[in-house]
Amino acid sequence: MNGSPPLDEIIDNISRLLELEEIDLSLRNLSYDDIVRITDILRTKENLQKLNLCCVFTTKNHDEIVSAVKKIFSVIEDKPISELNISNNALAPGAIKEMKKFLTQNVNLQSIIVDDTGLGKLGGEILFESILNSKSQSSFLKTLSARANVLGSSRTTPLLGKIFIKHNTTLTKVCLSRNNLNFKHFPQLLKGLKSCRGLEFLDLEDNNLSGDLASQFGSYMNKWSNLKHMNVSSCFFTSIQVNFVLNALSKKSNTKLEFLGLQYNYIDDDGYLSLADTIRKCLKDLTRLELNGNMIMKQPKCYDKLKKSLKSIGHPDALDDLNDMQNESDDESSDDGSPSDGSSSDDESKKRKLDCLGVEKLESKKKK
Repeated sequence: MNGSPPLDEIIDNISRLLELEEIDLSLRNLSYDDIVRITDILRTKENLQKLNLCCVFTTKNHDEIVSAVKKIFSVIEDKPISELNISNNALAPGAIKEMKKFLTQNVNLQSIIVDDTGLGKLGGEILFESILNSKSQSSFLKTLSARANVLGSSRTTPLLGKIFIKHNTTLTKVCLSRNNLNFKHFPQLLKGLKSCRGLEFLDLEDNNLSGDLASQFGSYMNKWSNLKHMNVSSCFFTSIQVNFVLNALSKKSNTKLEFLGLQYNYIDDDGYLSLADTIRKCLKDLTRLELNGNMIMKQPKCYDKLKKSLKSIGHPDALDDLNDMQNESDDESSDDGSPSDGSSSDDESKKRKLDCLGVEKLESKKKK
């Protein structure tokens, strides 16, 4: 019941299906009056287990959003909902408060997705405290996704760490990308994640894991032997710090990885060569490797070895497009823009190998 059907048709369908377990209202942009009509029907759905409210509360009238959220959550608070998606909505803390009773009383909830909902620090505190205060004392969460909510604060991240510890026997998916998390916030959060031995999907993209956090993260990776998807792109690693991740991958603790996101992390030639060996020996399930935005490969053999390793595991096209690689010559130049060592040939060599990472030239060499 997603997308194109008119609201009247959706309401009619909901009314007729007595044992309805899943309702998808996403992308509807519903008004308060629409919500009232829907909730009148939801009251009768005793077996409702999955509810998708993505892109529903998007009006600019915040008071109307708060009222609509209050209305719908007062109706579903006693339903056996196990999966809730309320992403891409203009919720903010005011609307999150209206979800507290649902979050504390529901003992069936296994998946909560609140990506890009304007939580902020206060909204994050309310949400995570509510999850922690659930009357269900056992581990029940399987998925927690809160991307792009600017959650970084001294209050929200310790709460997240506690959630991970409380739900460490059931959590399999954690998504916290683009949340402005840094060295002040990550230590307790990572300690919580460390305890989640069944983790299969981890997305920390575009947060700051630099400094000692890189070593800490790398040392915890051996705890996640079931990991299939790991995204640590744009995590502000230096060329030295990213090696903690690359070295951890070589320990054969994450052999089930299918997706590996390492974009924009200053991986250099040594890192590429190490990764190529690791793929061949340890990551034979890998189907997608994202490396765009790292350092230019100075040695053509780096690209060759990566491609050969991916081909050897049966996925020659797993590598993403390398069209935005970083050129360190800008940092090594003198004030007038010339190379610091005065070598024009070295600069020309770098330009030749840049050329979309030199991929076209390297491929043409292979053909010859």
